[in-house]
Amino acid sequence: MLGKLDKPSINGWFNHWLADNHLPSVLQDYLHPIYLPLAEWIVANRKPDSHSGIWLLGINGAQGSGKSTVSSILAALLHHQHNLNVAVLSIDDFYLTRQERVHLSETIHPLLMCRGVPGTHDLTLATQTLEKLRNASPAQTTALPRFNKAEDDRFTEQDWPIIKGRPDLVIFEGWCVGTQPQAAQNLVLPVNELEANEDSELIWRKFVNTALESTYREFFSTLDALIMLQAPSFDCVYNWRIKQEHHLKEQLSQNFSSLTKPVGSRIMSDGEIMRFIQHYQRLTQHNLVSLPSLCDLLIPLNKLQKPKEIIYAKNKPQ
Repeated sequence: MLGKLDKPSINGWFNHWLADNHLPSVLQDYLHPIYLPLAEWIVANRKPDSHSGIWLLGINGAQGSGKSTVSSILAALLHHQHNLNVAVLSIDDFYLTRQERVHLSETIHPLLMCRGVPGTHDLTLATQTLEKLRNASPAQTTALPRFNKAEDDRFTEQDWPIIKGRPDLVIFEGWCVGTQPQAAQNLVLPVNELEANEDSELIWRKFVNTALESTYREFFSTLDALIMLQAPSFDCVYNWRIKQEHHLKEQLSQNFSSLTKPVGSRIMSDGEIMRFIQHYQRLTQHNLVSLPSLCDLLIPLNKLQKPKEIIYAKNKPQ
């Protein structure tokens, strides 16, 4: 168990893991106050015989809040210190294909071309993937869907990573994981120019909300626990999202060093990001108000995306 390991050993292992995974060394500062307590909480609360057949941990956070990094760190800690087999899934990897979103944009509303809002995910594929993981034999492999954000389309199945056997738990992260539908009257007033100018008849807003009321509510009901990385406000999200896109651009430029924007890639400019995040503003602001009282653990972040503390909303181990 973590509590029986000496501090230098944990620190040394974590430093090497950060370096191997090309993550900033500053994350070492949060190993003891944040990441280790989170791992301990998961171990204490995990119930292998949960109602879903596999322990499913949701992680919610606005764009750029560090959900993927936290998920990777927790998976590594749980494997290294507790020998748990952890699968990490992102709701981003279950976006509908570009062709499917083109169809939605042409038949329901043009704004549905933009990936990300409820109604633009393939929850059937997500459910099927979880079922395969629940029922996997020790020798069986499961392909985990992956979405190529640079191309705005799903990777082909032969490029999906493989996990062997049945995981002890699954971490499922995403900006809208656990999001609750809004009351109908709260949809009327637009929250930004995008809604005011491009959804004046509320068709897009109602479609998204209906998805939350139906298939998303059913899917999120299978979560056994929910952690929220809480942004200070929506104002921070724009800068976080720009930082995220610049990082993606840097990754691509390693292979296309002579090009500002690699041919075929869909890397966004800062102006395009401003419009892009308006698609998420309504529900991000809704989550900041509604989710803290519903999640199991709340981790407030400062403006620099750094975690401040862990608030045990419920089920805190004694």
